[in-house]
Amino acid sequence: MATIDFSQNKSEYQFISFNGGIIYIIGLLYLGFIIVNLIIAVVGDTYEKIMSVKKQTELKLLAEMLHDQYLFEKLFFPQNEELGYLIRMKYVENTESSDDWEGRVNYIVKNIRTSIESVERGQDKINERLDSQNAAIKQGLDSQNAAIKQGMEA
Repeated sequence: MATIDFSQNKSEYQFISFNGGIIYIIGLLYLGFIIVNLIIAVVGDTYEKIMSVKKQTELKLLAEMLHDQYLFEKLFFPQNEELGYLIRMKYVENTESSDDWEGRVNYIVKNIRTSIESVERGQDKINERLDSQNAAIKQGLDSQNAAIKQGMEA
């Protein structure tokens, strides 16, 4: 049998060993980079799914709350036939105040004031119509009373 004497080419084997170590370290770093990217992709996908489910759940809960409020009002206040209102507000970033929370409060207050003014204008129009109808009814009753008085005198 033949034997190989490794002591003659010792420097050549050290070179291969050194290059193998460098390649091994580069491979480990590359593999780590690939695994980190894979984990980021999985977490990002999971986050996106959770956010879509969260939005759907919020809308479902809002619908259930509105339905419960409707049933509550019909059950405990059946004589109240006024319409309820749902006001949906969108937050705008450009506000007069630099404080974020104060900007939100100012926006909500502004929208509520606008809504109240709109309702008051509607009530004014309704009051004008009712006043004109009341005047017409009063005029009709006065003419009927006058006709009844003339009929009784005759």
